Amino acid sequence: MTKVKRIFVILFVFFFFYSFLKILCYYRNYNQYLELQKITGISWEKLDKTALQNLANGVFPVAGTEYFISANWHAPREGGRIHLGIDIFAPEGTEVRAVMSGKVVKSGWLSLGGNRVLIKDQNGLYHYYAHLKGIRPEIKPGRRVKKGEVIGYVGHTGNADFTPDHLHYGLYAPGMKAVNPYNLLKYWEKK
Repeated sequence: MTKVKRIFVILFVFFFFYSFLKILCYYRNYNQYLELQKITGISWEKLDKTALQNLANGVFPVAGTEYFISANWHAPREGGRIHLGIDIFAPEGTEVRAVMSGKVVKSGWLSLGGNRVLIKDQNGLYHYYAHLKGIRPEIKPGRRVKKGEVIGYVGHTGNADFTPDHLHYGLYAPGMKAVNPYNLLKYWEKK
């Protein structure tokens, strides 16, 4: 075989394997994309691959191992309301962490949510933390928080005054459409 033919064969083999690996990586990412779409129920067409990977790398919001995740999404509430979040029961004062990095949109008191924090992440998703015993003083609107940063503490404020201590965690897609975060929480819990 001539030198030119050998170079051609080597280049052909290289590009064949390179293309094969590229296709393999595409399908691996696509399967992760489909898995997270199934987990969250969010229409991911509006989010790019980076946003999807960022969400997959979120952290569980309650520190420690003493907690219980309820499955009370859409449970009926007084006044014809429905429950638009998942409650994570944990001892009072347990640290609550930001699941993603982002910017604090709201923090403070709300009659239903009690002490609550709303954070918009870099993907345009909103993360709502309610019934907190307290909010760290530096967690104010406009402040940037890092993934895993403590933002407050589990409690039972607002309309949760007569319930066990818990974090109400809500997830909202762009346009503030509530999304059931149960499967996503279970996914983060396993990490």
